[in-house]
Amino acid sequence: MPAALGMFNEIDKPGGHKNTKFGKSAGGAASKSPDELRPNVTQTAAEYAAKPGASYYPHAVHLVSQGLQDNKFGITQSSHDGVIGNLQGLHEGSQHLVGAHMTESVGFGKDALKHAMNGEFRDGAMTAAGSVLNAAASMTAAPAHMFDSMRKSDKPEHVAAALSSHTDFGSLAD
Repeated sequence: MPAALGMFNEIDKPGGHKNTKFGKSAGGAASKSPDELRPNVTQTAAEYAAKPGASYYPHAVHLVSQGLQDNKFGITQSSHDGVIGNLQGLHEGSQHLVGAHMTESVGFGKDALKHAMNGEFRDGAMTAAGSVLNAAASMTAAPAHMFDSMRKSDKPEHVAAALSSHTDFGSLAD
């Protein structure tokens, strides 16, 4: 388990997650508890990671979600829906890596504030960390992977766009 996940193990014990609900699912049905939603994220990410041509994203989601699940961290309905939507959108081509990470960053940020306002500091701290990590990934790993994918594309316009963006980066002042 990554050290970042283990550092919150002692907070809020023995009660663990308080199973708060932040509303309804995207379909309008009553929300499941965060503990009930987490395994679906873990399993769905594993399924998308196994698909041909999967990017790093479903693999990363699976790894992180499994660690969070193992340490009794749930996920709110809105964040669950965002992550599942990102997995589906990336697979179908309607979402991109930067957008996926920004969706998670914003959603986790909102959830972190709600957790903190409800006195759920363990969940708030972990969710805030997820928001920050996804914001950072949206500006680093995601663009790098997108650049690499475009550079290796069989479409000349993608290669040209990637090479022109590389030239732009090379012209930045040191």
